[in-house]
Amino acid sequence: MILTKEVEVKVNNRNIKHFKKLGYKDIKKNKIINVPIKHMCRGSVKEIEVRCDICGDTKILKYQNYLKNMTTG
Repeated sequence: MILTKEVEVKVNNRNIKHFKKLGYKDIKKNKIINVPIKHMCRGSVKEIEVRCDICGDTKILKYQNYLKNMTTG
């Protein structure tokens, strides 16, 4: 389970198209924006706080690693 609700993301060449497609307006490269977790790019290396559904432990993972763990079980 993801505990982090929002993260600060620096807009760059890799993610600017993604955010514009989601409807973000007035974003420019090198600008820092607050983004809800559901809007993050799948390959994001931004760290988020998660809690294990089985044991209840909390830890910090990169978003892409969290997604990888969720798909591999």
